[in-house]
Amino acid sequence: HSSINCGLFSKSLLKIDLSGNKLQIKDIKYLNQLLRLNAQTLQILNLSNNLIDDNCCKLLFKSLKQCINLTSLNLSSNKISCDGIEHSSEFLSNNHSLNTLVLGMNVLGPDGIAYLTQYLVNNNQMILRTLDISYNGIEIKGVKILCEYFKVNNKLISLFIGGNYICDEGAKLLTQTD
Repeated sequence: HSSINCGLFSKSLLKIDLSGNKLQIKDIKYLNQLLRLNAQTLQILNLSNNLIDDNCCKLLFKSLKQCINLTSLNLSSNKISCDGIEHSSEFLSNNHSLNTLVLGMNVLGPDGIAYLTQYLVNNNQMILRTLDISYNGIEIKGVKILCEYFKVNNKLISLFIGGNYICDEGAKLLTQTD
């Protein structure tokens, strides 16, 4: 377990990788300071394999909305549920540079996919190219909702959706999407 000391990072950072650090809410508060210091320059943020939960998301997304040049966000292997994604609304609705979003191995479920899809559909200026929502228990209900996003984004080139119990019906829906 480690804390983040923002005094060490006064230069403009392009990439921050804090994967595998078991970040807690107090660490997210320090991270927010680091994000604010680098809001204009940060392009890649990897927070995978931590303990980020919905409460941490509430704090995290407040700072991420200022990161206007963020192109890649990895939040895989955390504890983010539908409520955590709900906190991302302002960030996902207003970010125009994000092209890679990795949310695999969380607990979004169909309701989390509904929120995610709504925010992405409402942001017609973001051109998401890679989306990883693998291992989130989205099931067929989540696939039906996700197909609505494919109607407005024809730029997506990589979709990771494995381990979601979508069965044959979900696979069929994904192949029928234009």
